[in-house]
Amino acid sequence: MNDVYAEWLVKRKAPVYSGAIIPLAVVLGCIMFFLTFVLGYIGFILIVGVGVAAYFLNINSKVEYEYITVVDQLTIDKILGQSRRKRIMTCEMEKVAIIAPEDSYLIGEHVGNQAKIKDFSSNDSNKKKYTIVYKEGTETIKILIEPGEKMINCLKQMAPRKMNI
Repeated sequence: MNDVYAEWLVKRKAPVYSGAIIPLAVVLGCIMFFLTFVLGYIGFILIVGVGVAAYFLNINSKVEYEYITVVDQLTIDKILGQSRRKRIMTCEMEKVAIIAPEDSYLIGEHVGNQAKIKDFSSNDSNKKKYTIVYKEGTETIKILIEPGEKMINCLKQMAPRKMNI
């Protein structure tokens, strides 16, 4: 059996607000620290709240997607803050209708008005995105990814008739 395996990591472009999170949290933390003496327990609760909010905003601004192809599946994992991994999607190649560049006219033939769009790309307009039209039951999902050359070759081997490049 011809096993096909490839993995590709895509770092999502950080949102605009991410650069201001840590300095803002430090300033708010200092202000709350001094207000703790005036407000008592409420000030302490506010300090903890600001710290927790800054932590989660910072982790959620550092997102990476890892695409893994194995035999007849494409698996997409989301990595938050380079520490937490969550499997967000597994695509069976038999349920894929088409794989083509994002701007291909062939995508429109397979995607209706009710299709869900799931963007697992870096949000960088300079990089080439590919669209996978995935049909699960009556639901159609349009998946946006940015695979590397090795990943594209593996997708061609897994589903040569569905690949339109």
